Amino acid sequence: MVSFIKPNLLGSQSEYINRFVNPIQNGQHRDSNESDVRLMKRRACVLHELLSGFIDRKDYSLLKEYLPPKYEYIINVRLSDLQSRLYYIYLEKLVDKQQRLSKTKNDFKSAKLFADYQYLQKIWT
Repeated sequence: MVSFIKPNLLGSQSEYINRFVNPIQNGQHRDSNESDVRLMKRRACVLHELLSGFIDRKDYSLLKEYLPPKYEYIINVRLSDLQSRLYYIYLEKLVDKQQRLSKTKNDFKSAKLFADYQYLQKIWT
């Protein structure tokens, strides 16, 4: 974004990484020494000063009084007959499969939770 607005302000990508990214990341680690933290703070301050002239970050609170209130609605729609049958068939096969697996050693009954949810979501939609 900065390169689009002001080309070469921060130098090339490798210069930017060496000048700002690496020192800032090195100073943020739990085991960073005092000189790394000091360098991180200085480079972050320099970067902030460079960008403060043309990048103005604000949150939504400035516009909040001008925006209409937000409303959220929950709409429940019944499944069609076909969807109900597919849902029922899938759950029957899932229960049968879990019963077969429970006869063997299976400690991960919910391991397919997200995959099952995705299949059922396809039926819902």
